[in-house]
Amino acid sequence: MVSLLKGSAFLTGAGSGIGRATALAFAKYGVTRLSLADHDSSSLAATSKLIKGAHPSIQILEHHLDVTDEEKVRTAIAKTATEFGRIDVAVNVAGISHSGLTHDCKTEEWRKVLGVNLDGLWFCQREEIRQMLAQEDRGPREGRGSIVNISSVAGLVGGGISPAYTASKHAVIGLTKNDASTYASEGIRINAVCPGWTATPMVERFRDQFPDKVKTSVATVPMGRMAEMEEVADTDDEKNDPECTNRGLSLAGTIHHTARALEDVGLTSLDDQEEHTEAYFELKR
Repeated sequence: MVSLLKGSAFLTGAGSGIGRATALAFAKYGVTRLSLADHDSSSLAATSKLIKGAHPSIQILEHHLDVTDEEKVRTAIAKTATEFGRIDVAVNVAGISHSGLTHDCKTEEWRKVLGVNLDGLWFCQREEIRQMLAQEDRGPREGRGSIVNISSVAGLVGGGISPAYTASKHAVIGLTKNDASTYASEGIRINAVCPGWTATPMVERFRDQFPDKVKTSVATVPMGRMAEMEEVADTDDEKNDPECTNRGLSLAGTIHHTARALEDVGLTSLDDQEEHTEAYFELKR
């Protein structure tokens, strides 16, 4: 069950896909101030319109943001803190993919994917942490704030056809593990969500390019379908539970055993990921 949220939230990639679904879920479950960022201004405006239509009283800030521009990231975070007073929740969703095996991947393609998925996420997390460190610690139930990073099942296993994407999402897990351990004592909780195949615009483009590969992979899912964006958004909400930090929620039934894995198996390392990626894994402290 998704708990009632409150306060203010900052989200990247809010113009479509999981980012838009998360923004809508946050508004539904109690966040009253939303700071939304995306590189596509028209898509971002559409997200805001959807939210305002359902929740007229909610406050929304919009940022036309390329997460690879660290100065613009810094400005967006600072403006959010100034307008809303603090950032209670940050969700780093913005990401891109590239198809092609290593021997076909050009250096500029590799760097573009890593630039958005890793550098961009780190620029955001760095500024979010800096802001949260400056905020009041509201005690065990709230602390200074919560950060959720969107990784992927590709951050847990290999075998895909996008080495740049896979490498970037593994790196997001490493960054989450490191900073969750570092800042837990400061009242900042950091977690990751690792979706498998999810019906987002990015995945739809991938399916158009590789229909047979996607069909074969999705056929292994016990539920026989991709996850819906709203299902992933709900896990983003649940990652803001005050007792949850230094964890990653894998929705990895698309590759392994089940897409509804919500049991905490208490793993302290990712060495056993082949067997257990269908469940919560506890990131090593």
